Amino acid sequence: ETEVAKDPMKAYALSGSVHPQSLVSASLQREESHKGLFVDRGVGSPRVVKSVSASTFATDMKLTESKNAMPAAAGAVAAAAVADHMLGPKEDRHLAIVLVGLPARGKTFTAAKLTRYLRWLGHDTKHFNVGKYRRLKFGTNQTADFFRADNPEGIEARNEVAALAMEDMISWMQEGGQVGIFDATNSSRQRRNMLMKMAEGK
Repeated sequence: ETEVAKDPMKAYALSGSVHPQSLVSASLQREESHKGLFVDRGVGSPRVVKSVSASTFATDMKLTESKNAMPAAAGAVAAAAVADHMLGPKEDRHLAIVLVGLPARGKTFTAAKLTRYLRWLGHDTKHFNVGKYRRLKFGTNQTADFFRADNPEGIEARNEVAALAMEDMISWMQEGGQVGIFDATNSSRQRRNMLMKMAEGK
């Protein structure tokens, strides 16, 4: 006598042969049968199980609404309005992001991703890579001595290209740019102080 399973997935397991197409259709049937049991609160949010009773679910929703009197969209608009009032319109605000870190730690990768994301959000963003300035000015065949901390000529040359990149970033911001990402190691306090002084009052 063959056992009859109500669940299609169990039936496939009992038969001993499972076909991928059958599994897909069974999972779709199960999903259809559970439609309306979950609340999707958006991308990245977990699906919340609805209450069994409609009245209980309505009560839960009212409690949630009372806790969150201001919806997320309205909150974002209000926050933007407060920022505009305190800091001025978005077009008049400028942000310089100066990266700090040892070589080959992902600064340029992070800068490229951040530039792409901020542009997607609608902010005029530009990536200033000091390494490109250095290669254009001094070539690509620099020895390790060029980067030594006890090489005054190398330090002066590196600070020179860093200053060029910073000047370009400041000029770009003065022409309407909003977010500048300054990509260099900037591992010495002397270099960071130099950049801070260049940016003061700009």
